Amino acid sequence: MVKHQTSVPPIVTKPLYRAGCVPMSIPPYTLAITSCRRIDLLVQTLSSFLLFCDVQPSRIIVIEDSDDRNIFRIQSIFKATMDIIFNGTQLGQMRSIDRMYSEIDHGLIFHCEDDWLFSRSGFIRESHEILTNFDKVSMVRLRPRNELSKYSMLQPKEFI
Repeated sequence: MVKHQTSVPPIVTKPLYRAGCVPMSIPPYTLAITSCRRIDLLVQTLSSFLLFCDVQPSRIIVIEDSDDRNIFRIQSIFKATMDIIFNGTQLGQMRSIDRMYSEIDHGLIFHCEDDWLFSRSGFIRESHEILTNFDKVSMVRLRPRNELSKYSMLQPKEFI
């Protein structure tokens, strides 16, 4: 975990927009998004997530790893309740993730970056089903097998 700097503005919150999502039918999860100076891509990511998500998140957190205050525009674009963590300076992706995760108070996190594009529904429920039914699985990737790293491709098909 990374200690919070006192000069960093507090998290900001507004009412939640849940287009396309149904009420919780799995344990609560947080949608956690890392971003760095790419609000245009972040808008596309959130738009596609909200259109295709099958189970609404209990919380949305976006961490901006830069000094770009335009990140706060995202709340007015989506009329959404979301927590914005503004680093105010570039800490790096791993430190930003540590900082964001330290703000999450339950175990399930759907983590994506500001350049993801969702194209179908069902991925939240399917991911939860995999995590529930396979004790040794701690993470589910959504990318097609042919887009995974070479290391992942060496794993048996049933593990990917």
